[in-house]
Amino acid sequence: EHGFTAKLAEDGERCALTVAFATDERDRLATAVAHAIESWLADRELPLVVHRSDDGCVVRPPAD
Repeated sequence: EHGFTAKLAEDGERCALTVAFATDERDRLATAVAHAIESWLADRELPLVVHRSDDGCVVRPPAD
């Protein structure tokens, strides 16, 4: 929403949170689109995740 992206990684007993800031307008807009898609999916309780790719966003089932 504000150009920040966060990713949580868990490995057994350890947990890490990586936070990145959008460095340009295109990245900021792609982040906003990803958040909008995530909100839409959550509102409908769909079991899908949004994955950022070089060309935009991809919606896919969660990894096992």
